[in-house]
Amino acid sequence: MLVHPNHPPVVMGTWYDHQNRSFLLEKPTRTGRTTFTSKSLFISMGDHSGTHVDAPKHFDPNSNVAIEKLPLENFYCSAICLDLSHVGLKHEITVEENSR
Repeated sequence: MLVHPNHPPVVMGTWYDHQNRSFLLEKPTRTGRTTFTSKSLFISMGDHSGTHVDAPKHFDPNSNVAIEKLPLENFYCSAICLDLSHVGLKHEITVEENSR
Protein backbone atom coordinates (compact mmCIF):
# COMPACT_ATOMS: atom_id res chain seq x y z
CA MET A 1 0.00 0.00 0.00
CA LEU A 2 1.33 3.38 -0.92
CA VAL A 3 1.72 5.78 1.96
CA HIS A 4 2.92 9.34 2.27
CA PRO A 5 6.70 9.49 2.75
CA ASN A 6 6.23 11.10 6.17
CA HIS A 7 4.00 8.26 7.41
CA PRO A 8 5.01 4.78 8.61
CA PRO A 9 4.65 1.86 6.19
CA VAL A 10 1.90 -0.74 6.38
CA VAL A 11 3.44 -3.97 7.67
CA MET A 12 1.65 -7.33 7.91
CA GLY A 13 3.04 -10.66 9.01
CA THR A 14 2.91 -13.71 11.21
CA TRP A 15 3.70 -13.05 14.85
CA TYR A 16 3.36 -16.62 16.02
CA ASP A 17 2.55 -19.85 14.18
CA HIS A 18 1.37 -23.34 15.09
CA GLN A 19 4.85 -24.76 14.49
CA ASN A 20 6.35 -22.47 17.15
CA ARG A 21 6.23 -23.40 20.79
CA SER A 22 5.33 -20.74 23.29
CA PHE A 23 8.28 -18.86 24.69
CA LEU A 24 6.35 -18.72 27.96
CA LEU A 25 5.58 -22.44 28.20
CA GLU A 26 8.03 -25.32 27.91
CA LYS A 27 5.42 -27.54 26.27
CA PRO A 28 2.16 -26.91 24.38
CA THR A 29 -1.06 -26.49 26.36
CA ARG A 30 -3.07 -29.71 26.59
CA THR A 31 -6.65 -30.35 27.67
CA GLY A 32 -7.59 -34.02 27.57
CA ARG A 33 -6.42 -35.33 24.21
CA THR A 34 -6.42 -31.87 22.62
CA THR A 35 -3.18 -29.95 22.15
CA PHE A 36 -3.56 -26.20 21.78
CA THR A 37 -1.20 -24.03 19.78
CA SER A 38 -1.94 -20.67 18.31
CA LYS A 39 -1.40 -18.64 15.21
CA SER A 40 -1.35 -14.89 15.53
CA LEU A 41 -1.03 -12.41 12.69
CA PHE A 42 -0.27 -8.72 12.99
CA ILE A 43 -0.79 -5.51 11.10
CA SER A 44 0.96 -2.25 11.85
CA MET A 45 0.12 1.03 10.17
CA GLY A 46 -0.08 4.73 10.69
CA ASP A 47 -3.30 6.42 11.71
CA HIS A 48 -3.95 7.67 8.15
CA SER A 49 -3.17 4.47 6.22
CA GLY A 50 -5.98 3.44 3.93
CA THR A 51 -8.46 5.91 5.39
CA HIS A 52 -8.51 8.64 2.78
CA VAL A 53 -6.72 10.27 -0.15
CA ASP A 54 -5.28 13.74 0.08
CA ALA A 55 -5.35 16.03 -2.94
CA PRO A 56 -1.90 16.92 -4.24
CA LYS A 57 -2.42 20.56 -3.20
CA HIS A 58 -2.84 19.34 0.39
CA PHE A 59 0.75 18.06 0.65
CA ASP A 60 2.48 19.99 -2.16
CA PRO A 61 2.45 23.76 -1.63
CA ASN A 62 3.30 24.27 -5.32
CA SER A 63 0.40 22.19 -6.66
CA ASN A 64 -2.97 23.51 -7.77
CA VAL A 65 -4.48 20.03 -8.32
CA ALA A 66 -7.68 19.54 -6.34
CA ILE A 67 -9.01 16.08 -5.51
CA GLU A 68 -11.87 16.41 -8.02
CA LYS A 69 -9.28 16.78 -10.79
CA LEU A 70 -7.82 13.30 -10.18
CA PRO A 71 -9.23 10.46 -12.31
CA LEU A 72 -11.68 8.33 -10.34
CA GLU A 73 -10.16 5.21 -11.98
CA ASN A 74 -7.05 5.75 -9.83
CA PHE A 75 -9.01 4.86 -6.69
CA TYR A 76 -10.69 1.53 -7.34
CA CYS A 77 -10.06 -1.86 -8.91
CA SER A 78 -11.92 -5.08 -9.69
CA ALA A 79 -13.32 -6.94 -6.72
CA ILE A 80 -15.78 -9.63 -5.72
CA CYS A 81 -18.40 -9.66 -3.01
CA LEU A 82 -19.11 -12.87 -1.12
CA ASP A 83 -22.53 -13.21 0.49
CA LEU A 84 -21.83 -15.35 3.55
CA SER A 85 -24.96 -14.39 5.43
CA HIS A 86 -26.07 -18.06 5.33
CA VAL A 87 -22.98 -19.16 7.30
CA GLY A 88 -23.20 -19.33 11.08
CA LEU A 89 -20.92 -17.41 13.41
CA LYS A 90 -17.52 -18.95 14.16
CA HIS A 91 -18.02 -21.44 11.33
CA GLU A 92 -15.13 -22.38 9.05
CA ILE A 93 -16.20 -21.47 5.52
CA THR A 94 -15.84 -24.25 2.95
CA VAL A 95 -15.18 -24.07 -0.80
CA GLU A 96 -18.72 -25.29 -1.43
CA GLU A 97 -20.20 -22.44 0.63
CA ASN A 98 -18.18 -19.93 -1.40
CA SER A 99 -19.55 -21.44 -4.61
CA ARG A 100 -23.23 -20.69 -3.87
